[in-house]
Amino acid sequence: MLAMFDVRKEQIEAEIFSCSKKAVAQLTSHLTSCHTQLEVTGNRVKEVLRHKEERRRIGQRKKCMSNELIDLPEKSAACLSDVQFVIDESIFSAMETHMKIETADQDIIGVLKLNDSVDETKIIESECTIIDSEEQEVDLSEDLINSKQDTLSVNFPSSQAEVVFKELERVEIIWVDSPSSFYVRKIDDWTLSESLRSQLELMVDEVTEQLEFVMVGQIVVVVCRGTITRARVDSVVLGTASVTYVDLGGTGQHSLSQLTRLSGHLSTLPGLAHHCTLARISPPGTCWSSEATLALSQATDHTPCLMTVVCQASCSLPLTVSLYLQPGEGVAIDHKCCLAEYLVYKGLAVLTGARQTSSYQKGFLKLAPAREGSEQQVVVSHIEDPGCVFVQRLGENGGYAKYVNTLVEEMESAYCARMEEKSLTVLVPRVGMACVAQLSLDKKYYRAQVTAVLGGGRVEIQFVDFGSIEVTMDTNLYKILDKFLTLPVMATPVCLAGIGPLQRCGWEEEATQVLGKNTRLKELVMFVEEEKAGDDHCKVLLYERLPDKDVCINAWLVKEGHAVSLTGICTTLEYQKESLPLPVASTSEVEAEIVTIPGLSGDNKQEKVACRVISVQSPSNIFIRQVMDEESFYQINTSLQSHYNSRQAMNVKFSPGSMCAAYVAGKVGWARAKVLSVKGKKVELKLLDAGRNTTLPAESLRPLVTKFRFRNFV
Repeated sequence: MLAMFDVRKEQIEAEIFSCSKKAVAQLTSHLTSCHTQLEVTGNRVKEVLRHKEERRRIGQRKKCMSNELIDLPEKSAACLSDVQFVIDESIFSAMETHMKIETADQDIIGVLKLNDSVDETKIIESECTIIDSEEQEVDLSEDLINSKQDTLSVNFPSSQAEVVFKELERVEIIWVDSPSSFYVRKIDDWTLSESLRSQLELMVDEVTEQLEFVMVGQIVVVVCRGTITRARVDSVVLGTASVTYVDLGGTGQHSLSQLTRLSGHLSTLPGLAHHCTLARISPPGTCWSSEATLALSQATDHTPCLMTVVCQASCSLPLTVSLYLQPGEGVAIDHKCCLAEYLVYKGLAVLTGARQTSSYQKGFLKLAPAREGSEQQVVVSHIEDPGCVFVQRLGENGGYAKYVNTLVEEMESAYCARMEEKSLTVLVPRVGMACVAQLSLDKKYYRAQVTAVLGGGRVEIQFVDFGSIEVTMDTNLYKILDKFLTLPVMATPVCLAGIGPLQRCGWEEEATQVLGKNTRLKELVMFVEEEKAGDDHCKVLLYERLPDKDVCINAWLVKEGHAVSLTGICTTLEYQKESLPLPVASTSEVEAEIVTIPGLSGDNKQEKVACRVISVQSPSNIFIRQVMDEESFYQINTSLQSHYNSRQAMNVKFSPGSMCAAYVAGKVGWARAKVLSVKGKKVELKLLDAGRNTTLPAESLRPLVTKFRFRNFV
């Protein structure tokens, strides 16, 4: 009952916690929405109050301009009928020749006839200057021409001059006319863009009047691509205005009846769309093709980009920029793709400057090279031919194999869920680039590396954890996540040592197929005969370990007639396992003791000791000598050389199993040996301190004296 009560209590607490989280999330969302609505409402109220204040000020100024505020003495009834005011009109001509009035807003007064919708404050607050024509004579006709030219050249301040872009600024492409003319918007301005759109919608709902006259450079409100947005008037011809959409990018034409007046802070806010052009490229012909525009538009559609300004010549010209596709989440920034190079790769543009060297991506880690004389457990993952075999190291207790299985599972899960993300697509493949691709056999995602770019969208890739090579389309490549670069490359290329092809032209296909069938899904033992040198693979011996013997794969190919032996190491196919009898511990002993083999020297009670490999016949026949025995071996070997160098030859017959001292040419000299067989004058021996067999003439042997018969150092 207590257990059930605890379980029920935990369930109730979990439900309460879940409900509280949902409530907090809903409350947070509601508060955010309320704040947004309050902000929009506040801006709307401020705008209404500002308009009312403007109308009040205009009304006051109109009243001041009228005669209503001037107190004049009342006329008597007699005066009303008798007195008449007469103005001498000649005074106007005299004034005209002596003075004129200049206003700071000449483009508004005398050139355009404004209706009530025009801001009268500018007219009233125009700065007036009285100029004596005798001191400064100006051609009135020339002034009128200049005044009209000033009217047509009115421009609002350019927004680009007020915006500063940092290096690799996060932007989005909002409109593309061509690679030399497109518009971007900062990602950080998205919230401002949404707020601006909401305010424009509210303003348009309130304003019903339409513009009959507009000025060049004036900011107005229009409907573009189904969105209410701001536009700057570029020109007006026959009642049609050509405009630039300052927040959406691009240009268009609208009749004056489709334009809505915009004033206040919304008209002075800098445009959010920034006109740009790609650096270092130009069209292959005289102009950009529709395919180039479409390629740039599709590559950047709903995908964040990184932009760096290369040159900003003037406010009226587009920004010259370097534009990159931002890598997806979890991908290193080194994987950013230059969109100019993408168009060049597709053949839709040509470079106008030197090609930049780009650190496009991180490389794979590699396992430490196998050392000569080392022995490792491996499985064969791919075979090009017996001279190029890819093996996977299993590691201690199969550790590497577990890592590979975990890696494959995680990659399959990640890329199946994110395969539609454009930010993970490889746009420009390069030789040596790390990527991810599907293997044609099982359609699963694996780590790969580009080995060749073949043209026409085709690339050659190698799956680095298996060694197999395939040709695929560049659209099938994906950027690799950082977390999948931590595991080193698992496939290691090796060459089978001691054997060569039957023909000089190279290995036959049959030899490759037979080797694959004999090694498929088998755990093998690899012994490194020769380390990797330069571009050559390390040379190895492969063994299949059976309970009673070791089978050499290299020698098996020779025996089956698919290869020739180049050295003597591949003449023996099978190595029988030698088992030394161990003394059985007394059954009366309660605790097990470490069993020692009689005749062995060194410390046998340690779990790990320092040793030196003397000779290797197979993975089951390895001869070693403990480092602590090196000095004792040197002393006995010195005594052996001194003793037999001073002895005369003796005619002695040896039989199999006899112990003797044999003279070996070279640096070895005299060595302790055991007779294996006698064939005439030739004797096959096993050199006890070298761990190998040899054949010598009988006259090179001497009986082994008793003092050299003890202590086996191997």
